[in-house]
Amino acid sequence: MASAPITARPERTARLPWVFVYGSLKRGQYNQHVLQGARFAAVARSVLAWRLVALRRYPALVRAPGPSPVTGELWDVPDGMMTMLDRFEEVPDLYARHEIEVECLESDEEGGLAAGARLMAQAYFMPAALAAAGRDLPAGTWPQQD
Repeated sequence: MASAPITARPERTARLPWVFVYGSLKRGQYNQHVLQGARFAAVARSVLAWRLVALRRYPALVRAPGPSPVTGELWDVPDGMMTMLDRFEEVPDLYARHEIEVECLESDEEGGLAAGARLMAQAYFMPAALAAAGRDLPAGTWPQQD
């Protein structure tokens, strides 16, 4: 089965990335206000299976193989917001930002994304040593679905 092509809007530059969020920045979570000014694009999941752990109040993505892809949200961020997000995520002390491939799980008429579209997005990863006290979330979803 052929995979969907990686898509990106032509006007995007390295300064205007997509951001993949999987925890407290998602809609309905307690830090969603941090993304004020950004545009929700789609529910998405990582193409690769990464390790996702639950810490006391939030999850952490670890750059290590996990049992399943991680489900989250894809956001279109305006110019200048990445610097603010890096400060919020305490880069480089608590998290590091890396580019990953994600797949849209629903269509987005406004943004031109279709379900199944794959693209590159920025995601925040915690070093394994800092996430060691976390509880694994094998389903790749936070908050954990019962």
